[in-house]
Amino acid sequence: MQQANVQLLEAQSQVVRTEKFGALGELSASVAHDLRNPLGAIRNGIFF
Repeated sequence: MQQANVQLLEAQSQVVRTEKFGALGELSASVAHDLRNPLGAIRNGIFF
């Protein structure tokens, strides 16, 4: 029984870790997108 509890706690911590990395990936993609759009407009304005 104790071994099953330990395995459950390890699985739960792995799920939490995976969710945190997923949220971090979404946040970094959002930040990159928000930075890229204005920079692209500025770059296009400079070339024309």
